[in-house]
Amino acid sequence: MVTAKSTGRRRGRPRGSSVEADILRGASRAFVRLGYHECRVDDILAEANVSRTHFYRFFGSKEAVFKQLLTREIYYFQRVMTELSDQLYEHSSADYLRLIVEKDLDLALTSGPFLPFLLGDLPLPAPFRELVDDHARFSVNLLSTIIQRMGYARPDPLLARALINAASHILLVAVQGDAAVPDKRDRATRLILQLFSCLERR
Repeated sequence: MVTAKSTGRRRGRPRGSSVEADILRGASRAFVRLGYHECRVDDILAEANVSRTHFYRFFGSKEAVFKQLLTREIYYFQRVMTELSDQLYEHSSADYLRLIVEKDLDLALTSGPFLPFLLGDLPLPAPFRELVDDHARFSVNLLSTIIQRMGYARPDPLLARALINAASHILLVAVQGDAAVPDKRDRATRLILQLFSCLERR
């Protein structure tokens, strides 16, 4: 599981810096627009409207800024979903499943265009691919545990992975679509809930 300490922050770096936030926002736009391999530091500088000096004050390379973006998204997803799993017994199975789907959609809307990197849909170097694969394994294990707690039979790992992949890409299409957010949420929730109808009760 990714932790807050693994985001690569340097000691002595001022926290809450608006320049650092500008760099991260600009880098996210640049990576999404160009892809990881084609994106250069100059592209990040142009998107963030910051100087090279400021960039290297906070990050040593494009790899460093990408790692912070990726690990931040993974950490946030995992933290929220783990906390949500602890609320299982406060809801009926149907209500809880809907709650998970709606929360997952909210997280996807927050990640926005960066979501394809998190889902592993875009080419990445081996170290980042490993982070994404670890996140996928975490998601499969968490989903399997939640499904069992809800009274369903433990799904085959391939089925759990397929459910996550299908649900994730429904989220991706919803996020990238032109519909208003309430319409995205309603349609994505309905489609993802239909996916889980294939599960068997114990």
